[in-house]
Parts: sequence; C-alpha cells; structure tokens
Amino acid sequence: MDDPKKNYDVNLQAAQRAHDRNDELQNQLNDGAFKAAQAVLGTLVTINGGAIVTLFALAGATVAHGNFDPDSFERLMANCSEFIYGVVAAIVAMCAVFFAYFVAGYCYVSREKRYEHPYIIETRRSRNFRLSALTILIAGIVLGAVSMMYFWRGVVAAQNIIGHLFSSSS
Repeated sequence: MDDPKKNYDVNLQAAQRAHDRNDELQNQLNDGAFKAAQAVLGTLVTINGGAIVTLFALAGATVAHGNFDPDSFERLMANCSEFIYGVVAAIVAMCAVFFAYFVAGYCYVSREKRYEHPYIIETRRSRNFRLSALTILIAGIVLGAVSMMYFWRGVVAAQNIIGHLFSSSS
C-alpha cells in the first residue's frame, strides 16, 4: 500500500520544484527581454539625438563658410523636428516597456500556486495583468518602430536638403 504521507511529501517536493522552475524562467525571460528592449530603445534615442546634433553642426558650418541659403537653412532646422519626435517616441517606448514588465510581475504574483497538480493556475486577476502587460508592451514596440520611422524620414529629408545646399553652392 502507498503511504499517503509519503505521497503528499513527494507531491509537495514536485510542486516546490515546479514553482522554483517557473520563477527562475520568469526572471530569466524578464531580465533578457528588458535588457534587449533597453538596448534597442537606448540606441534609437542615441541615433536620433546624434542626428539633431549633426544637423546643428551642419547648419553652423554652412553659415560659417558663407554658404548661407535662408530657405535651405530654415528647412534644415525644421527637419530637426523629425529627430526630436523620434527621441520622444523612443523615450516613451522605453517607459512603456519598463511599465509592461512591471505589470507582468504582478501577473506572476497573482497566479495561484498549489501543492497538487496543476501546480500553478492562472487566475482572472493574473490574466488581466498579463493582457495589460502585453498591450503595453505592444504599444512600446509600436512606439519604437515609430521612432525608427521618424529617424528615416529625417534622414531622407536631410539628405534632400543637404543635396540642395551643395548643388546650389557649386
């Protein structure tokens, strides 16, 4: 005959191992995804910010060398808004990703842990947190793509303006 106490102890140990594996996997996934998102969005902030500085330097050099065309200069400075919007979108995306992982933590905490199979059960509250985190994360990804779009729009516009500046100075 099976000893109920022994079966309970074996089941308890299996449940604890399942809980520990789930917690460890959650931590690893969150850590890796958060670091990757932080790196990508930080890069977007850097390239958009660098483009703004480059445009200001180009405008200053154009004025200093006497190639001042008021119309092109005004368009060049107006083009900075594309990169500024890109920086803002990337920063908001960074905040969204952080908030999504913050909410996802509540999802895992809200799950019901049991000592009989199934060991972890998703509750209505954890499901709502999971869906909220996923929605916020998708919004962050979209904002990251918007930041990249603003960067490319700014690059194309700057390239056209710079091409016009150099063709008119020749």
